[in-house]
Amino acid sequence: EKEWFFDVLKKGMDSPFASYFDIDWETPTMTGKIVLPYLPYPLEESIRKNLLKLVAGDGEFFLDVSLNRLPLSHKSQQLLSIKTLKAQNLDDAFLIELLDLQHYVLIPWQLGHKCINYRRFFDIQGLIGLRMEDPEVMEAHHRWLFEHIDRGLIKGIRVDHPDGLKNPNYLEHLKTRVPYVVVEKILQKDEALRSDWACDGSVGYDYLNDLSNLY
Repeated sequence: EKEWFFDVLKKGMDSPFASYFDIDWETPTMTGKIVLPYLPYPLEESIRKNLLKLVAGDGEFFLDVSLNRLPLSHKSQQLLSIKTLKAQNLDDAFLIELLDLQHYVLIPWQLGHKCINYRRFFDIQGLIGLRMEDPEVMEAHHRWLFEHIDRGLIKGIRVDHPDGLKNPNYLEHLKTRVPYVVVEKILQKDEALRSDWACDGSVGYDYLNDLSNLY
């Protein structure tokens, strides 16, 4: 799915995968762009400290920032060339103008919890939420898994952190295709597994806790 997200970063709402991710494209402060909290400092300061760098590879240009290599929009690609890349990396004003042409906005990671416009796993910026409630996304994301189940090579799976599901009906859809499904759910004392979850049980952390206490 990394390729899907890169395509969205490159093409924005025109990407065929734009609807695959749980992104709010219309917010009071942002329209049609994804907010990426990847910077260690505000944008201008990060540029002054040479923390953003344009690089070339595989016939196109990318932006290196905080161990992330980000794609660039088609319009901005046309402004770059191998011959002028070194000079363009040293031109702060040019870099700011180039970033204005992207389908994403870079902000300091410290502001991520206030400004991001996509659903994520806890506060991990790089784990963007997929819209599993959409049958097309569900099928595309699980294509490899379903193919191996249909061939009889996989009999069951474990689903981590079901409490983080935006739509628990995901388990119902999954159970129609997967013979055996267990969920990673830490049951507290006197707590039972939710009856509306379509699964065959938990991974057994509660039993492991009892066993550990016994010893």
